[in-house]
Amino acid sequence: MKMPRRRRLPSGFWPVPLRNTKLPLLPFGLAVAAAIIAAFVMPRQSPFPYRFEKGHPWNYSTLKAPFDFEVLYPEETVREQLKQIEADHAPYYVLHPEIGREQRKKLEELLNKQIQISRNDTQFEDLVRNQTAYFSFARQLLDDVYQRGIGGPELEGLLKDNPNATIFLVDGNNERRISGAALLTPQSAQDFLTDTLPYSPLRQPELLLPFLEKILIPNVLYNDSITSASKRRKVAAVVSTGITVRKGEIIVRKTDLLSEEIYRKLESLRGRYDIPEGGQVVAGYAMLALFAFLLFFYWLWYEHAPLWEQLPLVLLPPVSVLALLCLVSFASWVGLAVAVLIPVWGLPIFLRRKYAPDICLFAWLTAASLSTFSLDWSAGWLAIQMAGAAGVFLLPHFNANGWAARAGGATLTAVFQIFVWLACSLAGKMPAALQTFEVVLFLLAANSLLLLVFSLSRVWEKGG
Repeated sequence: MKMPRRRRLPSGFWPVPLRNTKLPLLPFGLAVAAAIIAAFVMPRQSPFPYRFEKGHPWNYSTLKAPFDFEVLYPEETVREQLKQIEADHAPYYVLHPEIGREQRKKLEELLNKQIQISRNDTQFEDLVRNQTAYFSFARQLLDDVYQRGIGGPELEGLLKDNPNATIFLVDGNNERRISGAALLTPQSAQDFLTDTLPYSPLRQPELLLPFLEKILIPNVLYNDSITSASKRRKVAAVVSTGITVRKGEIIVRKTDLLSEEIYRKLESLRGRYDIPEGGQVVAGYAMLALFAFLLFFYWLWYEHAPLWEQLPLVLLPPVSVLALLCLVSFASWVGLAVAVLIPVWGLPIFLRRKYAPDICLFAWLTAASLSTFSLDWSAGWLAIQMAGAAGVFLLPHFNANGWAARAGGATLTAVFQIFVWLACSLAGKMPAALQTFEVVLFLLAANSLLLLVFSLSRVWEKGG
């Protein structure tokens, strides 16, 4: 069968020209600059988001213990005692008597085996003839060595660093502090056998040395878990007041004055939360912000290339995002719920006068995602922001020119957000400090401020 001829496509056949795949440097540079700024303005909240002072009223809702915890003394009170514990701390070694018994059996097995194969060997003639004496002396010598104790490599390293080091020796239920040099090491145990055997009543005591050396292993072993537990126990005895707050117990009620007892409970609860180091947080925020702004700038470069002829138009969306991040950071520092007063969902309304809807949406996504990453109550914050954006993008009121229609749109958006806030509160996705009626008032106020964005957008349109 004859195959049809291939036709060569004429130049310019493709109706859509291929994009230039060369990566420009300007978007990258702008993304790096924006990421550095964002890393320092994004809010850094503590996992324990309460601010309080002794003698002042509690300005949050009633706080219950989220788990069992001990009430601790102030760190400055026990600092000297903690230093003393650190100075007196010594490693724990456990004496294992079963090791001595097992090695004693192995010694007897080795000697019996040697006797069986050496009955006609003149070298072991005395061992074969006087088995009882050799066995008795070997067992006694081995018991002396293991009763004194043979430490392992950890003990050798400890004594090498500090010949005067002390240790805690655990023997059954008994615990005593001794000098590390009081124990033998494998090498010193061999030296002890070498020095002791010549003074034995045996005719050929040197016959026992190879057998004894084969079975010498440490029977005093370092125990890290007991060492750590002992230190924790000593620290707890100094630090803890002995009072335990049970899960669900009320720590403080709203408007209560913080007494010394309540203040100590709150400080002890705060100490149970791990707070990441500042450098790590800034680095993490910088990486997330760089990723977000790289996406934004390169998408803007390829999808809206003419916009780059006017650099101020390119910079306004990211500058608006950074300004919102700065406001959220300051507001969250003032109070946990204050950030809700900032209508982040109004950013698309402000940008809509000069930009296409997809640019407005991308800018809002950047602001919402970065602020969500930086707040501890991220689930609730993101849900509220999405409810606000749903009102802005889906309700036709925000496209109208009348104030009545826009006020209606802001009211409906507030209803959306209050509904979502209530759902998150019932689902446990809102912190206790935000499960108050004040948050509802803040959301209503934020949507009232949203109406001012229309005026700002008008000024921006006339200024352009």
